[in-house]
Amino acid sequence: MAIPQKAAVLVIGGGPGGSYTAAALAREGIDTVVLEADVFPRYHIGESLVASIRPLLKFIELDEKFEKRGFTPCIRTHNGTTSVGVVMNQEMATEKKKSSTATSSREFYLESVDGARGIAQLLKSATLDSQIKQASDWSYNASWYGSPYLRIVGDAGAFIDPYFSSGVHLALSGGLSAAVSIVASLRGDCDEDAAWNWHSHGVANRYGRFLLVVLGATKQIRARDSPVMNQQGDDGFDMAFTIIKPVIQGTADVQGKVSEQDVYDAVTFSTGVVQPTSGQEGVSWLEKAPTPMSAEEQEVGRVMNNLAKAYKAADAYEGLMARLERGNLGLDHVQEGA
Repeated sequence: MAIPQKAAVLVIGGGPGGSYTAAALAREGIDTVVLEADVFPRYHIGESLVASIRPLLKFIELDEKFEKRGFTPCIRTHNGTTSVGVVMNQEMATEKKKSSTATSSREFYLESVDGARGIAQLLKSATLDSQIKQASDWSYNASWYGSPYLRIVGDAGAFIDPYFSSGVHLALSGGLSAAVSIVASLRGDCDEDAAWNWHSHGVANRYGRFLLVVLGATKQIRARDSPVMNQQGDDGFDMAFTIIKPVIQGTADVQGKVSEQDVYDAVTFSTGVVQPTSGQEGVSWLEKAPTPMSAEEQEVGRVMNNLAKAYKAADAYEGLMARLERGNLGLDHVQEGA
């Protein structure tokens, strides 16, 4: 297929974020071109989808087609094979490799799968049909998610981890945000600077909320039986999950699904899990944190402080809020506190 010589919007990358942005723009009658170097379906580490995906797919009328594809817990792929992954703490993996007799990634993978007896039993008659692929040091984020006439969405801007299902959620919600801000600028709802800043702020907030919840859950996983997300003597994590559910399921980023208070409670709870306080009020996380701090710890501190100061309902920012109407996508001006 020949590449068009011009377009109103050029989308580089046809993954979940790029393809969603393009679909939303095309439905608004915007001349959009997508460039993708890979051939789909492609390899990409990841497993499940969160609850917010359904309304996001419904907005571009992809939900029914998506449902027909089906999904099974064994993660069966398009060619009949089954994807089986091993998720392990980085330090634990390094120590295990030191004590292991495995001389290759393949041998280490098979040894790790054998250690999960339930999975090993299910796979006793299976054969390994592909090369081993691995990923580590995957968490990153950009300082901004746009600039004049440019929007960044999906993995191009940020990635948290492959096993809390944040990737597709952040990609689709960011794709919708990019489309909203682009249409708003093209149709004169606001100027371009306001549009890209609205998008960048929204992506940063969604990333920050999800990051805090994942950090809290990861801290509990590493602590094993020690109480981190619950109180000593509590049976399970029902209360904690109820609080963080709006964020971990992505519904905090789907307008009208949860209240501002619910999201605020989830952020406050997760902040307390990641960095417990001792009753100091009005002091920022960075001021309370021990020194010296790693670059990662400083970034977490910035996320916490920004969320504490800047969270607003329904992604309203600088008096602008998304207008999610098919055929009339864009940004509306709203009064502060409205």
